[in-house]
Formats: sequence, C-alpha cells, structure tokens
Amino acid sequence: MELTLEQKQTFKNEKMQVFLRIALVSIFTLNLFYIYDKGGHFGIYSFFDVVALPLAVIALNIFYYFIFLRFFPFLYQNLRIILIMISDIVATIIAFYLVGELGVYYAGALLWFIIGYGTRYGLKVGYITYITVILSWIVLLKYSPYWQANLDAGIGWLVAYVVLPLYYFRLISELQKKIAMLREDVNESTFRAGHDSLTQLPNRNLFEKMLQEHLERYEHTKEKFALFFIDLDGFKEINDVHGHEMGDIVLIEVAKRIREINRFSARMGGDEFVSIVSYTDEKELRDRADALLKRISQKCKNESIVVSASIGIAKYPEDSKSAYEIKKHSDEAMYRAKQQGKNKYCFFMEVSP
Repeated sequence: MELTLEQKQTFKNEKMQVFLRIALVSIFTLNLFYIYDKGGHFGIYSFFDVVALPLAVIALNIFYYFIFLRFFPFLYQNLRIILIMISDIVATIIAFYLVGELGVYYAGALLWFIIGYGTRYGLKVGYITYITVILSWIVLLKYSPYWQANLDAGIGWLVAYVVLPLYYFRLISELQKKIAMLREDVNESTFRAGHDSLTQLPNRNLFEKMLQEHLERYEHTKEKFALFFIDLDGFKEINDVHGHEMGDIVLIEVAKRIREINRFSARMGGDEFVSIVSYTDEKELRDRADALLKRISQKCKNESIVVSASIGIAKYPEDSKSAYEIKKHSDEAMYRAKQQGKNKYCFFMEVSP
C-alpha cells in the first residue's frame, strides 16, 4: 500500500517527538537528582518513588523508538497518536502530583502539549489534547494536597489552559484557510500553464513533456506507442459561416470526443490535436483511429454543422527515432490523409517510399 504524504509526515513527527520527550524528561529527572542532592524532599514520597516515573517514561520511549517505530511504523497510526498524547498528559499530571511544589515550574508544559500536538497532527488532535489537559488538570486540583493548598494558582493555570489555546486554534485555522487558498491558486496556475484555456486539454508545452516521458518509458519497458496527429476538416468554413464563438464551441466538443477515445491527448493550437496511444499491434491502432473518426464526425447539436477530421499516425520506434521525427512524420501522414479525401487516417509507412 502506497503511503500518503500525511502518513510520512506523521511518522517523521513521531520520531522527532520521541527524542524531544526523552530530552525533556531527562532534564526533569536531572533536576530531581539535583534537588535530592541538595537535601530537598518530596513530601510523603521518597526520592525513589518520584524518580521512578520519569525513568520509566524514558525507558518506554527508547523501547517505542527502537522496537515499535522500527517494525510497525504505520500500524494504527492515528489511534496511536491519541493514545500517546493521553499517556504524555497522564504521566505529567502524576509527576505534578508527586513533586508537589516543583510542579509549578513545569505547569507550562501542558500548554506546550496542546500547541505541539495541534501543530504536528492537526487541529482535531489539538482539540482532543485541549480537552484532555483541562480534565486532567481539574482532577489534579481536586486530589493534589499542594494544589488544594494553592487553589488560586491552580485556577489561574486552568484559565490559561482554557483561554490561550483557543486563540492559538483560531490563528491556526485562519492560517490553514490562507494556505488552502494559496495552494488552490498555485494548482490553478500550474494547470493553466500546462493546459489549453479553451478546451482544458494539455497544451503544446505539456504535450512535449508527455511525449518525452513516453520516449523514456520505452527505453525501460519497450512499450510501443504511436502519435496521432489530428486536424479538423473544413474548420475555417465553420468559423466563416457560423462565427468564431460557434467555432470555439465546436473545438470544445471535439476535444471532449477525442479525450473519450484517447486519454493522452493535447491541443497544439487552432484546430490541431495530438494523441499518444500505446499499442501491441497495428490492428489495435486502426481500430482506435476508426473509432476516433466515427466519434468526431457524429452529429452536433446544431445539425447544420458537419465535423470531420484527418489523422496521421506515426509509430515509435518503427517510423521514428526521436520526438522531432515522430511529430514530423505524423504531420506528413495527416496531410496525405487529407489528400485522400479527408475524414480518413493514414500511417506514415504508407507515405514513406
């Protein structure tokens, strides 16, 4: 199964978060050792009771990185992120409960959790983190002796957890909207650069890239292809009699019909179109050309307008050895088809001596 860009980015964020978690918990643990060395105490809990939690977190993260992320990197990825987030918050709340007064210096970490998870994994995860932090902090305020004795400070932090992330979420939401609009503009500009504004078919520039890709593909797969050069018969008369606006409508309809038969098609300009057709035998090409002529010449809504086309076909590598040659040879074959009475197709091999 091919991985999405979002899955790859999430995996990258997970690995980075493991290292950050180990680094921050290690700093917290060293701080505990420093306090213990200076004769500090942790209320009714011994130093070893308190330090066991961060050491366990470090050990679990090392296991998670070297075992789980290495062998099961994309297993239940979204659910895993939620569970890890909840584990982070619960472990932090337990640590705050154990260290008492020392937790004041690390209370801002919960804001970092909300912003960090929201930034890395999207607003949905951010809001889940937001709710989890608020509920966990309320539980801490209810059961922690230190925070019960300092309830004003605890409520102050609760207000910060409730208000500040909402402002952040609003900023991120607006930023995402602007990014989406910018991405849409870029996609539209990219599409316009490579497509004909009238028919929405690929234009000459994109066709050249498509042709080059087929040439390179042949070198690896030996998949043969042919170039159909399609020119409408009597299109000038349609413009002269019915006007250019009707001529544009005809071009749009013809482009649609060509695309129905040949997927890799482009408009070269005016009433000229090209198609790249992969094939296994010549009969397949003749059947495709017959179907294309039949589809193009079907009646239009305005029955007074009769459309037909002449098609020149050059094969690669039988007829041509380069992009220049296959374009030139298909064009020559198309003119021979017109000379034969129009609404016909002609192979280059029928033109060449």
